[in-house]
Amino acid sequence: MGWWRTGDGEDRISDEGADCLLSTLRHLAERSSETHGSRPTLSDVLAGAAAALQQRPEALIGDPASLPDGPAVVDVRMRTGPDLRVPVDVAALDGYAVQRLFEAFDDVASDYLGSELARLPKLSELLAVLAFVLRVEAARFIEDATAELPIDRITLSGLEGR
Repeated sequence: MGWWRTGDGEDRISDEGADCLLSTLRHLAERSSETHGSRPTLSDVLAGAAAALQQRPEALIGDPASLPDGPAVVDVRMRTGPDLRVPVDVAALDGYAVQRLFEAFDDVASDYLGSELARLPKLSELLAVLAFVLRVEAARFIEDATAELPIDRITLSGLEGR
């Protein structure tokens, strides 16, 4: 398994983590196409990922205090074009998708624990894996993505904080 630095301090992500999230997103796209007639939107995926991370953050990340306590907003900084802000409305989300994303993040966390790093990932690392997968593969499983997405960085903040 290959690990590489994200360019954000000492943060690292792995091939295996990216493959795990990619597999989950492909599955969710197939399921959504079958049940709803379309793949999930970028906002659906981002909000679902944020909700998954907020379920039991202590199981997924080494810095659970970095997550907002209440309603979250996903902030996406783009390399080109306008940035994106996605408020997370948990009640409007597909519970199955949120659970599958939680399981994928849990698998990625297990990879960190079982590696030479021997620790849970930081929130920024899990979001960096998600950003990487969305940047290069989104057109395959996101309804409103027609090409690679110029995502630079994904962060979470509290709804009241902005």
